[in-house]
Formats: sequence, structure tokens, C-alpha cells
Amino acid sequence: MLTRPISEGNLLTEHNVHQNYRPDVDGLRAIAILGVLGYHAFPGEVPGGFLGVDVFFVISGYLISTIIFRSLEQKKFSFAEFYAHRIRRIFPALILVLIVSLLIARNVMLPNEFAVFGRHAAAGAGFVENFVLWRESSYFDVATTLKPLMHLWSLAIEEQFYLVFPIISWLAWRTRLKWPLLVAAIGLISFLVYVFSSPISAFFSPLSRAWELMLGAACACLAPKILAPKSAGRSFYGSSFSILGLFLIGLSFFGSLTTSLFARPVLINVMATLGTALLILSGPAASLNRLLLSTRPFVFVGLISYPLYLWHWPIFSFWTIIEGKSIDLTSRVLAVSLSLALAWLTFQFVEYPIRTNKRAKFRLATGLAGFMALAVALGLTAGHWGRHYDANIQKIIDAWDFAGYPEPPGAFHDPKYNFVSWRANTENEILLIGDSHAEQYINAIVASLNSSADRPSPQLMFYSVMSRFGIPQDLLNKIANDQAITRVVVSYFWSIKYGSPKIDYEIRCCGTGLFQTVGTKGGSSPSENEMRSLDAELEQLLTALRRDGREVDVILDNPFGSDLAPRSLVRRNILSGIQINAGVALSRAEAIERTEPYRSRVREIATRVGARVIDPMDSLCNDTGCPAITSDGFPVLKDYDHLSLSTLIHHVGYLNFLR
Repeated sequence: MLTRPISEGNLLTEHNVHQNYRPDVDGLRAIAILGVLGYHAFPGEVPGGFLGVDVFFVISGYLISTIIFRSLEQKKFSFAEFYAHRIRRIFPALILVLIVSLLIARNVMLPNEFAVFGRHAAAGAGFVENFVLWRESSYFDVATTLKPLMHLWSLAIEEQFYLVFPIISWLAWRTRLKWPLLVAAIGLISFLVYVFSSPISAFFSPLSRAWELMLGAACACLAPKILAPKSAGRSFYGSSFSILGLFLIGLSFFGSLTTSLFARPVLINVMATLGTALLILSGPAASLNRLLLSTRPFVFVGLISYPLYLWHWPIFSFWTIIEGKSIDLTSRVLAVSLSLALAWLTFQFVEYPIRTNKRAKFRLATGLAGFMALAVALGLTAGHWGRHYDANIQKIIDAWDFAGYPEPPGAFHDPKYNFVSWRANTENEILLIGDSHAEQYINAIVASLNSSADRPSPQLMFYSVMSRFGIPQDLLNKIANDQAITRVVVSYFWSIKYGSPKIDYEIRCCGTGLFQTVGTKGGSSPSENEMRSLDAELEQLLTALRRDGREVDVILDNPFGSDLAPRSLVRRNILSGIQINAGVALSRAEAIERTEPYRSRVREIATRVGARVIDPMDSLCNDTGCPAITSDGFPVLKDYDHLSLSTLIHHVGYLNFLR
């Protein structure tokens, strides 16, 4: 059973003035955390539940501003007591979650992952996680699902508000600036910043989030006047406010299920925050506040909402990391249940006893600050005290790279074309054309050319064509007529070039979704007309390159898929750590089927124009299938579809004819 409800007004005898306990505000906290939980556990059913964080911002702005404004007005405000109170309120549960998360991460993360996690733990303990995530947001960022402490961005913004706003308010009070003017000025500037900022900046910047906190501060200014009469909340207007407020929050949480209006973030943010303000201003005696939000189930969830927020996301994230995929419905229900249990235990045995200790409030605050500094230090040094693994796992770690390939030494820009080139030879040049699946072969070709030191080596040039197969006509004519170019090698990721729906776009290299997703599930199969258009472009390109009998080689797709990617080659265990998932392989038939019908179309076109067709499956697969690990223990791939550097240097024999 929970101990009695606590509030800003019944903890201790302090100089600062606190308002009387409002159970309906705890019920409103319950609405907020249930929205966040619903979004993370069942995003399809609660698509706007993430706005629960915005509800929390308004509540925090209301409660904290009430303390600051009333205390300053009565000349009782104490900075020391205010910050000590915030430390006792925020730090205990956060320290516990950070320490437990560090211990779990040490076992289920690879050393390089754990070092990155440590930086996030330090940022969470230092309340700057929003800035760290803001800086990391890019094409090569990892999935949010794989960041167990990402949710601390909102706590960081609140703490930044707690740090700065009391000082601003004190200065305003000293200069006799009215609270409504202060709140309106900050809120208006912040809202304009929010509206005109990029989505990432609007999400993580404290300046673009301050308007939500100021909406709560506006409630602190209005509440004494609106709620002064005891019967105000029971009036028609009070009940109407509460009904409208809950309707707006519910519409922001669920409205996108039925209408496209909610594609505009500003609209749903305003609805959620305005609904919260209306519920606060309707007062504890308003119908919904009294009959719903103040009931024991809602108050219970509201009281544990802070530790519940802290626990639920690491549980979901670590579960996903261990499984190596998005967790199923049963696991999500279990994760929610575990989050509730840990939240109650944390509140009952950690948060509540520390918050209500009347004898050592400043000593406790000092000690908690010291523990938080220790958490920062542990996070920053995580790279030094993480687990160490044997050479076989280290090979997987070394191959695990989403950011590209190292450039072979001796690179220069060819003066004729300004192409990146190796080994100057103006009379004998090999041109490599394509996307990243051509770029991956640079190291293999250079290694092959370097092994033929007994005779002059041709010059290798690389030209990247990322969009379709088109090359500017003047450049294509120049290449086609250049007698020094004796051979052209064409390599694309043909399946993605043709828009294959068989590619798992959610986990393919380098984006922001689960395990480096590009951020989209991919579309349906390309139409026959679309494929014919691409066929025509490819045939035109190969025909032009084959002018005067020049040798042209077309490399088909290599085996690819999440089952061959390095992430699939390790098993993670919360107790025993990380082990190699031995015996992973893909059948040759399935590897080929993933590339069809585009593989057959490319082969047919290349054969028709007289180009040589090179099939990596012949070298990288055997009679039993396409193994994920080479005979010397290195992963065949370095991500979802690109070959590892070790494979390219030591196992791509199908390019030896270029020597």
C-alpha cells in the first residue's frame, strides 16, 4: 500500500511557500505517464501518447512557478531550500536508475556501445541529455529504441528550467516586473522559436520548450483569482473547463487515428498543453477532476509517475537490444508490468523516505549531489571499466561499421575527370562506376593491383552515381571516347536501385530507426513500367561504355540481409554477457531469391550488350549456403548489405582478373 499522498506543501516546514495538495494534479500526472507508456508500448493504438511529456511540462511549470511567485511575494523565497528540495525530489530515483542501467549495459552492450552509453549516462546525470541528443541527430545516428537513456532529455529540460527560472523570477521581482508580463514575454518568444525552428531543434531545445512551462506558469498566475471562491470548481464553467481539457488531451493522444489534421506538430502540442492548463484551472472541485482524476487509481499512478517514467524506457530499450529486434506484444505487456512494479518499489523505499526526511534535508541534498557526480564520473569512464571480450568477438566489433570504408593510401584526383584515383597510369585506366556497392570494391581492387608489382599496374578511377543510372551526356561521351580507359566495372546495389520490397529498410544501414534504419519500411514492388525505364537507362549506359569493344564488367548483388549482419552474430544476455551466435548462414537459394527479379534483368541486359557478368554468390556462397563468418573468423558483411573490409581484402577473388 502507498503511504499517504505527498505534495509540495506537506513535506517539511520550509521558508518557501507551497500550495496545498491537489490530488487531481497527481491524477493529471497519471494521464501524462499513461500516454507516454501507451505510446512506447502500443504506438499504433496511442499515436500521440508522446505528448504526455508536454503535459508534464505544463504541470511542472504550474507547480514550480506557484512556489516561486508566492514565496517571492511574501519575501520568504530561499534559493538554498528550493534547490535542496529539487535535489531530494529528482536525484534519488534517477541515481538508482542510472546505476542499474550502467550495470545492465555493461553486460548487454559491446565495448564501443557501452562507451557511448556511458556518455549518455553522464549527460543524463548532468541534465544535458537534450543537448547530446540534439548534436547526435543525423543520418548515421542509431535508433532511439537502442538508447536506453534517451528519455532523460525531458528531465534535462525541466532541470534547466528549475535552475534558470528562479533567478529570472527573482530579478523580475526585484525590478517590480509583474508576473504575467514576465511569463507572457518568455512564452511568446519561446513559442515563436518553436514554430520557426527545425523539427530537431524544436524538440530538444530548452528555449523552444519553455512556452509549455510558461503555460503552466500562467496557470500559477491565474489560479489564485479563478479558484479563490471554494465553489468555483463546482460551477458550470469549472466543470466545462475540465471536460474540455480532458477532451483536448484525449484528442491529441488519439486524434491522428482518425484525421490527418494532426500531421502538424504545433496543433497537437497546443491541444495537449492547452487541455492541461484547462484541467489545472478548473480546480480540484470540478466534475472530472473530482470524480476521475482525484480517485485512488489515478492518484496512485500519479504518485509513482516519476519513477515510472524513469524505469519504463530503459526496460523497453534493453529488452529490444537483447532481442535484437522490436519486442512482441507479450514482451511489451511484461515490460509495462515490470515498470509499474519497479516504480512502486522505488517510490515506496527510495523516493518517499528521502523526500520526507525532516532532520537532514541539506545533508541529504549534499550527499545526493555527490552520488550524482559519481554517476557522471562512471559514465564518462565507461570505456575503461566495460567488459573485455576475446579475439573472435573483437573481430565482429572491428567489422561492425556503418560509416563507410577507409580510403586506400595514395589517393589523388585524376586531372582529366577529377575522379578519385589510385596508381597513376595515363595509358591504362580502369573506371569503377556505381553507388556504395561500387565504392566497397575500391579496397579489393587496390589490394589486387598492389599484388601485381611485377608489371605496370593500371590506374583505378572511381565515379559515384547515386541516382538511377544516369551519367551526364557530355561526361558519358568523353568516357566512351577515351582510349586510355581500357575497362569499366559497373556495380550497384541493384535491389535497392530497382526499389525492391524485399529489402528490410527498417534495419538497413545508416539511418535513425531500429539498428540503423533509413527511416522507412520501403514501398511496394516497382511497376513493370518503372522497371522497364530503369532497364532502358542501364542498357543505354552499358552500350555506350562498350563502344569500340571496350571490356565492361557488371557485378551483381552480394548476399545481404539482417541475418548476415554483424548484429546477428552475437547473443546478448543480461547475466552472462555477449557470446558469438555460431553457425549463422543463409541458404544460397534464399540469398538469390532476395535479389530477384532484378538480378535476372541486370544479367540479361549485360549479356545482351556483351558485358561480362560477375556473380559474388559464386565466391561468397558454397553448397551449404552463404556463411555469415569467413573461415578466418571475420564477418562477411559490415552492416546490412556491405561487405566487410576483411572480406573485400582476403575473400573477393572474383576481381583478380583486373591485375
